[in-house]
Amino acid sequence: LLTSKVLLMSTYQLVDSFGSIVEAYGRMRKVLAEELEFTEGISLSWFEVLLRISRSGGQMKMADISNQVVITTGGITKLMDKMVEQGLIKRTPCNEDRRIVWACITEKGKNVFEKALASHNKSLKKHLGNLTDSEINTITKIMNKLN
Repeated sequence: LLTSKVLLMSTYQLVDSFGSIVEAYGRMRKVLAEELEFTEGISLSWFEVLLRISRSGGQMKMADISNQVVITTGGITKLMDKMVEQGLIKRTPCNEDRRIVWACITEKGKNVFEKALASHNKSLKKHLGNLTDSEINTITKIMNKLN
């Protein structure tokens, strides 16, 4: 009987912990997305794509972007079509492997990204400013472990 109570408590702890992570992420993502859209006129998804391409030296495989942004390949294609239309990125076929398409950031994309990054950082400071460096490091370690 004691073992099943401990197991039940442990199960609820995991469910509650997971629920807290999902709820906090959902709230933060909504607020940050609204602020980025309002201040810079781009979606958080576009920002995430530009961020990843920028971190990868200005170009990245479409499939890798899809995996990192956690969007289906069909969804990423639609998103990238709109970003190409706006002149933020361009698609470049890979010379060595015709199955690979590179997403490359344009000059306009770099400029939009830099402005959006500054706004996004300001929002993050506003909403996460009450956390200590130690708490932020702990959250980062936990998220990296879950990832």
